[in-house]
Amino acid sequence: MESTYLNTTVEPNEDLARFLEQGDSYGENWADWYLTGSWTEWEVTGEFTTFEVSAHDGTEPDLTFYRDGEAVDPAELGVSGLDDPGERVLRLEGTADYAFETDGTVEPDPEIAQWVTKGEGYGDDWADWWLSDSWTQWHVSGRFTAFDLEAVDGDGPDVTVFLDGEEVDPAEL
Repeated sequence: MESTYLNTTVEPNEDLARFLEQGDSYGENWADWYLTGSWTEWEVTGEFTTFEVSAHDGTEPDLTFYRDGEAVDPAELGVSGLDDPGERVLRLEGTADYAFETDGTVEPDPEIAQWVTKGEGYGDDWADWWLSDSWTQWHVSGRFTAFDLEAVDGDGPDVTVFLDGEEVDPAEL
């Protein structure tokens, strides 16, 4: 869901207006709308006082913002809700050859640090390692930009993935 509150006026773009009713999805100085793999355009005067973005159906927001037809950094608009999720713990249990990348940092958990070498099994923002009926744990920040699981010596991948202690579907990382 996308929420926009402004200190002057807001109107939906002509193409969008046919789907909206004033007072329901927008008012004189606010808008509350959503996107699902599409676009939206609003005609705005004045400055944003609040611009909030949140996940829809549990998916991470993946948005590009434009002002006057040019892509802009969401921070320039005062957008909140797209912040880095901070450091999280990624745990894998089972059998798999795995590789992942983030737009943040990757560090091995102290319990596995002795088994991996920086530059070989992991780097500043990536890890490429394997499991054979065991577990591994990483401290990651930022968002995942790649996550791959493959078989090890013909076995698997048969792995359960946890993020901050909660089981997750690796396809959603």
